[in-house]
Amino acid sequence: MENGQELSKQTIKPLASSSGGRLSGKNWKHTRSATRRSHMPRGVKAKSFVDRMEQTVKEKSVKKLVQEMKQEKDAAETARKQKIVERRKAKLEKERLETMKAKMSARRIERLKKKQGRTKKVNQ
Repeated sequence: MENGQELSKQTIKPLASSSGGRLSGKNWKHTRSATRRSHMPRGVKAKSFVDRMEQTVKEKSVKKLVQEMKQEKDAAETARKQKIVERRKAKLEKERLETMKAKMSARRIERLKKKQGRTKKVNQ
């Protein structure tokens, strides 16, 4: 029996050890790793919570600064447009006053001529 046990020990080869216990002898099969259940990318997980919070604070401050700059730009644009509108109004008012002045002076001249006793027929 001892010879039989020695023979059986020599012919039986032990299995290769692995983390799972057994290892497949099929060399085309890949070893699988544990399933990752986190949906967060590795770069996000690698950073600490404090680092992420600092990053969000920086992003918020940049957004706020950009928004303020946009508001200033819009305010400057509306001020420029308002200035143009005011100029146009002033120009129209000036033209209207000039036409009224010319019209009134013509009427005044007519009145003065009437006072002198002259008519349109005489002036011709």
